[in-house]
Amino acid sequence: MITKQPLLNTIWLDISDINVINVTDGQSADFDFSIIKDINPRVGHRLEIKIPTVVLANSNVVLQIHYITSTKASAVTWLTPEQTAGKKLPYVYTQCQTIH
Repeated sequence: MITKQPLLNTIWLDISDINVINVTDGQSADFDFSIIKDINPRVGHRLEIKIPTVVLANSNVVLQIHYITSTKASAVTWLTPEQTAGKKLPYVYTQCQTIH
């Protein structure tokens, strides 16, 4: 028996206060993307990424998203060099939760 799997050609991610430069597969393929501004500004925006080839829903897809943060980006936090163990370089970490 052959079971049909749903096909995937679009991925949506929540974003807030970042500037997306480009989206790639980490190799050579660029993915088309757009930012959809939601009506409620407290929930951020939706990053819509078009996958250039149709992929089975249970497959792995590599996304490399190049972006610039802003000082308003609530999910991105910086530590000064003095706050790190080595005390030489700053450290950035992200908080992957809905709305951030």
